Amino acid sequence: MNTAVREAVTVLSWELSTPCPAKAKLNSQVIAMPQKLDPNKETRILEAADELFAHYGFGKTTIEEIAGAAEIAKGTIYLYFKNKKQILVRLVMRTLLDAQHGAAEELSGESEPDRRIRSAIERKALDLFRFTQRYPDALEILAMLRKEEIREQGGETYFGRHAELLREAFEAGTRDGLYRIGDVNALVYHVCFVTQAFDPPYKGISSEDELRGHIGAYVDMLLAAIQSKEAIL
Repeated sequence: MNTAVREAVTVLSWELSTPCPAKAKLNSQVIAMPQKLDPNKETRILEAADELFAHYGFGKTTIEEIAGAAEIAKGTIYLYFKNKKQILVRLVMRTLLDAQHGAAEELSGESEPDRRIRSAIERKALDLFRFTQRYPDALEILAMLRKEEIREQGGETYFGRHAELLREAFEAGTRDGLYRIGDVNALVYHVCFVTQAFDPPYKGISSEDELRGHIGAYVDMLLAAIQSKEAIL
């Protein structure tokens, strides 16, 4: 190796080994650039988790097992989800949003406000109940979730749409002269708050029929109140 080449190699080696603020900044910018994620991989992760959680339980399923079932590297999962709990939350919200979409299509052809109200309240509660029946050991995790965690994973869309279904039914009944409601928005808030009693964790409710009975009793009282001669709220 001649002297010129040797010097060039020495300089290059020094540059590569010496910290450079500008280079470090550029590297950090490259690392910080958002990566384009493959929605198909996210779907594979969720489908794999769905099967494993249902078969082995949430607690006994590991990230490694989910990665293996989804046929991706373990590290790839962390590009889509921070941890196993976030996978569960996304799975919950995906299941609920799919069910809600189906319910909304059914209700679009329903003209009676009474049935629309009853269906909206009942479907939400039963969808949650069925999910906890499929993943019983996930119930404790769901009960401890912060509102922010749920909202970030689709909860804002889900609960917003649920409120809108109720609002549309209340407004339709009021226009038709069936209901006497002073403030529709206040009533929607009230119903959404009260019906959280039908959400997990459950106390004294062991079957879907039992839950359906409690929901029916509440909706009967609600309809009787808004059909009374005096406006409520």
